[in-house]
Amino acid sequence: MSSSTGNGSTTSGFYRAIDGHLCTHENCALRTSRKSGNYGRRFLGCSQFNVGPKCGFFQWVDNETCRSETAPLVRERISMLENELQLVNQREMRSREMEERSNQREREAHELYVEAREELKKIRESERLYKLALVLSWLFFIFVMLLLCFASMNNNVRVRTLNLP
Repeated sequence: MSSSTGNGSTTSGFYRAIDGHLCTHENCALRTSRKSGNYGRRFLGCSQFNVGPKCGFFQWVDNETCRSETAPLVRERISMLENELQLVNQREMRSREMEERSNQREREAHELYVEAREELKKIRESERLYKLALVLSWLFFIFVMLLLCFASMNNNVRVRTLNLP
């Protein structure tokens, strides 16, 4: 037994061409139709259907009543699968929407990060300038204090010299 699919039918086994059909090949294949009009019906067809040259032999194995019995079941299964597909598509759409929102939030967070980084650079530069201003003000204060000390020493010396006869 072999099984293959192709062109709207599946192969479920090979049968000898002893029924007198027109197949020019040694075997014919029992297949199951996958087309909507005859879905599930079994037929004999040329074994070379998807392989090479074929003779075109075709014969239904089951009768119409079999199709009428299986068709509702097949249609119900197809309907159920279509509903599942629709649910999967809806989930996929929601997932894509969530992914897009996530990507948007990531872009916004990155922009905020870049802005915060720039602001931090500005703050650090201001801090450096304030430290420099503080050091310079202390140096200026020390310089002024030294000048006052020297000036007061010089004033005292002059005052003493003025008091002398």
